[in-house]
Amino acid sequence: VEARNVHLVVGKHLEDESSRSAIAASQPMSQKETIESSKKPVLDAIFPVSVPGSDLRWGTVRVLLSLEPMYQQIRLTQWIIVAIGGVGLLLGIIVASLVARRMTRPLGYLTEITLEAAQGRLHQEIEVHTGDEVEVLASNFSIMIREILQQRKQLELQLKEIQHLQRYTENLLITMSDGLLSVDHTGRVATINPAACRLLGVKQSVEKGGSVFELLEDALSLRNFIEENLRDPVGTVQHEIMVERGSETQVILASCSPLWGKDGTLDELITNLHDITEFKKLEARNRQAERLAALGTLAAGMAHEIRNPLSAIKTFVQLLPRKVEKPGFLEKFNRTVPRELERINRLVSDLLELSREPKYHLTWVDVRSLIEQCVELFEGDFPENGIVFNRRFDPS
Repeated sequence: VEARNVHLVVGKHLEDESSRSAIAASQPMSQKETIESSKKPVLDAIFPVSVPGSDLRWGTVRVLLSLEPMYQQIRLTQWIIVAIGGVGLLLGIIVASLVARRMTRPLGYLTEITLEAAQGRLHQEIEVHTGDEVEVLASNFSIMIREILQQRKQLELQLKEIQHLQRYTENLLITMSDGLLSVDHTGRVATINPAACRLLGVKQSVEKGGSVFELLEDALSLRNFIEENLRDPVGTVQHEIMVERGSETQVILASCSPLWGKDGTLDELITNLHDITEFKKLEARNRQAERLAALGTLAAGMAHEIRNPLSAIKTFVQLLPRKVEKPGFLEKFNRTVPRELERINRLVSDLLELSREPKYHLTWVDVRSLIEQCVELFEGDFPENGIVFNRRFDPS
């Protein structure tokens, strides 16, 4: 112990627990104690002493070593270690921060570039030179940005073409003289242009999605035509439709074409409406002009047509003095002569009608009576020309 801690205990009886443990020890031992007077830790080393060559116990040697210097050294060492560790930790943090900053700076730069690209600003130069995976990532991102720019340019060009085609189609539908009406498979109006509205006599602003059957309430023939093609679409079909417009009749040439979907079902039915009223009138005028032009040729034929009944009348008049008393002659005379006169009158009337619009009246004709009339007309000339004529009719 230190000199200031020396206590004289010579001749003193030691009765404390530590002393009794030391005296009882048979083997060297050590124990940690604290001096009560100074409250300092000491190491109590106990060595039992025996007589050499004998088992007799001579005494016990106790040495108290102060642990304070050792603890001070330990604390100093600990502070040194803590200081070195703190400096090392600080250096590690600095180094790690520099390394992390070296990695996070390009990543942050890429993040900003990504945000800018997400907002549509793709015209940016990406420059990252780190020599590691971050540079590879930046290079790939730059390639991706360039591809996106190319794709966007192509999409913009395609969008311009689509917009141009849409404007062109809208202008074409507005300016075309033919009507265009398209309906879906349920009969709902998909497209109708102004020309179709004028032809059908409906409002210019027809709402899309309305029923075509309600739209064509006043044009039943066109409605039935569209309904039939919706029910059984067989390709492009044309049909002339008459639409009454007050006292006038409008002739519309309607053609339906089905538009098929990807699954093979009817997607839309496109109906083209072409007003051919003026064409029909022109066609009628042309036919009238052709009839008038044929009057010259017809005049020569009319002379022949009139000569035939006149010849029959002449023949009966010539035979009248000789066969007036013959049975049945007057009956045949009264039947043939008025009929041929009526025929001449009809020929003259037909000649007058040629300059007018023809109105046909079709009726059933008895073929047997027609043949009988022809025979009666010419049978007077048969003997003179060596003609033998026989009649044989089937009962039907």
